[in-house]
Amino acid sequence: PPPPPFPVAWSLTPEQQKPFLSILEAAFSAAARALLDEHSSLGRMEQLSARALETRGEVGEEHQQAYEAHRRAYDLLTRNVASLAAVLDQSMPELPANEVTRMDAARIEAAACSSGEGAEANLWEDDETQTFYESLLDLRGLVPA
Repeated sequence: PPPPPFPVAWSLTPEQQKPFLSILEAAFSAAARALLDEHSSLGRMEQLSARALETRGEVGEEHQQAYEAHRRAYDLLTRNVASLAAVLDQSMPELPANEVTRMDAARIEAAACSSGEGAEANLWEDDETQTFYESLLDLRGLVPA
């Protein structure tokens, strides 16, 4: 038989444990629903970030900070739901697989580089490429008028 959900030292009868179990199960259900909502919300934020990166070439600093804060809250909620699931011997809720739950490392790096120093260093593959694009000849002087 599985171990009792509460320590034996409490010496609660099964009838006395029922209200506590029902409260914990209700909390687990609410937390699981919140996790699904947060998962969807995080996916939408990542889609907006990807779209902004493709159209403007950068993700705004405010949006990136909001994403990081949302990601930390999502990770914390995931850990809490996992704890409740373990205590109640329940399975974790199924999260939709078609939604992205993490920005690509390249996108995060590109967003970080575009907002801070070092963006120019990643723009050029090497010094020769940088010199080619930055040292343009004055064509007006070379072409007769």
